Amino acid sequence: MLTRDFIHGIIFLLTANITFSLASDCAVGAEGTSIRLLCKVTSSVHRLITWQVDQGGRYVDVTTCHMNGVCTTNSQAYYSFLTGTNCTVHIKSLNRNSSSWRCVWDDVHYGPPCNITVYVPPRKPTCDAPVFTDSNTAVSITCRTEKTFPTAVCQFFQYTPSGALNNTRVVHRHGPSPSSPQDFSTECSFVSDLLPLGQPVTMTLGVGMFSQPNTPIVQARNITLDLYFPVPEMDSDCPRDYAMSGSTATCTCRLSNPGSPPGQAYWISTNDEKFVTFTKKNGSSQLDFSFNSSVLSPVYYCYAVSTLGQAPPQNTLIYEPKFAYGPSTVFLDAITSPDVQFTNTTSVLLRCNVSRDQVLPGVVFSFDSANRQFPNWPYHSDGSYYTSSLIYSPETPGSFNVTCTVRNVKFRSMAAQNSTRIQVFGGYATVQLDIPGRLDVDLCTRTLMPLTCTVSVSQAYPWTTSFLFINNEEHVSRTSHERESSHSLNYNFMPSSPGRFEFRCRVQNNYTSALLAEEIKIVTVAEGTCGINSVVFGLAIGLGCSIFLLLLIIIIFVLWRRRLKTSRKQENQAVYFTVGDSKVKCIVRTNNKTGSKTLIEEPPPDYMSYAHYDKPATYIPRVSTRRKSGTPMEYDNPGYAPGKGSSSSRRISLSRTGSVQESEANIYSTVDG
Repeated sequence: MLTRDFIHGIIFLLTANITFSLASDCAVGAEGTSIRLLCKVTSSVHRLITWQVDQGGRYVDVTTCHMNGVCTTNSQAYYSFLTGTNCTVHIKSLNRNSSSWRCVWDDVHYGPPCNITVYVPPRKPTCDAPVFTDSNTAVSITCRTEKTFPTAVCQFFQYTPSGALNNTRVVHRHGPSPSSPQDFSTECSFVSDLLPLGQPVTMTLGVGMFSQPNTPIVQARNITLDLYFPVPEMDSDCPRDYAMSGSTATCTCRLSNPGSPPGQAYWISTNDEKFVTFTKKNGSSQLDFSFNSSVLSPVYYCYAVSTLGQAPPQNTLIYEPKFAYGPSTVFLDAITSPDVQFTNTTSVLLRCNVSRDQVLPGVVFSFDSANRQFPNWPYHSDGSYYTSSLIYSPETPGSFNVTCTVRNVKFRSMAAQNSTRIQVFGGYATVQLDIPGRLDVDLCTRTLMPLTCTVSVSQAYPWTTSFLFINNEEHVSRTSHERESSHSLNYNFMPSSPGRFEFRCRVQNNYTSALLAEEIKIVTVAEGTCGINSVVFGLAIGLGCSIFLLLLIIIIFVLWRRRLKTSRKQENQAVYFTVGDSKVKCIVRTNNKTGSKTLIEEPPPDYMSYAHYDKPATYIPRVSTRRKSGTPMEYDNPGYAPGKGSSSSRRISLSRTGSVQESEANIYSTVDG
């Protein structure tokens, strides 16, 4: 088998033979490999042929072949031999610094220079993984070699299946080799446009590098490129239950697998121009949608697209949002008359309905009136309407607005209602007719008869009137517009003739004239005998006056007797007081003599009494002889009078003088020792 160096040598030898007299580039060789150069002289050579190499701009002799067949060299890196008149030099190792050669014969004839192109083949390239660029419409592959001389050239290979890549561009970047500064490093980036494919495909790509044209290409390891469609999915933000009409909902179509090259997720809809807004974000598509009454059941499609085209239909997802809407119009009708008279069995049949076409997904019925509630009322559907019926039984008379409210079963705030008015006439009342005195009288004893009718009305509707009739003739009436009221009807009746009189007090409903309450009393008035009655009346008055005078006399006599007894008891009075350590009893008699103001020196016997005490007193009581009227006598207030007393017996004279008109009394007291 021929070696690579041998083949290169043949190529270079042929090149040298051909280009010797025609061109300066006579050979190409890899640095460090051997090469032979043939100097073929067609003219006669007399003595020798010499090969020279350029050394710094000056050619120096390397090897010489003499015509006698002897060849000499000045370096072991070369040797030469002679074949006829042709001299061949063998260069053992090419060097880029010794690449320009020439042959000289007979020292005067110079051949043209032979420039050997010396190169360093690229070190085996390495490649990065493919990268999609230009918005994922192209693929970029970057490969590099760390050593080459001169700079390398890159080539891109596309193996089967072909047709997925087109318009490949290459960009070379060169720099010094990191391992040998005299060499270069080369980096190549290939960019190829992606073409649409109908199905996923796996491609094999290759990259090669060479230093010089027509030199062996050094290939990198094959590159595998997988091309497939992205896979869409709907995010968890997509409402699965009903959404309220009037609100905006959001649903995101994203990629569970971005694909190769990466694609985009999209929403599509045949009605998107009406009410859909699409927003692309990070490879996903956000769908903002709201209710549109013109499209009650919209359909959206979540699909993926890449440069390869649209993903197959089996990857497309369908989303059908559900909107809860309505109701908008409610009908409420009274099947029986809404104007009724109140009884314990009064009722009105009401029917409430709503069209099925204006509400989704369902309804909830309720009725209410004043403070009465009927929530979650049963209903039925006949295919076109939802209908609910209520038998309304009023608890009291009055005017009632009954409201039927229909709500959406999903969103109770979405509701519609209608009302109807029910009038229940009636009420409660009590009356009391008061007539003082007897109910059977005669004309002789007739007096003014005050009549009082007390009326109490409760829960009356719409209003009531109270009447006071005498023999079916209205005398007093009063109308009340209040549901609760109390009042009185008063009338003074004076009978003008004998007979039977019917007094009637009644309350009735003004709207229906229904009787709410009534009381009847009858008074009989007789003609009577007025003369006999006058005599009896006069006798009764005389007897009454006699009894009154007798009682007055008895009272006066009793009062006089009581006064007389009191005066007698007060003529003699006993007075007790103490004198020193002794107790004194004094009998006091009032002097009833009148008109005398003379001081009595000797008290009469009948106005004197004696008091005995056990121990003689060494002092006498000092008593004031005159006191103001109303001031009590101070009998117990002792006083001392030295030098005037006696040890055996002592006569004490006390006197009080005053006039009879002032009711004053002279009191005398004698004390025996």
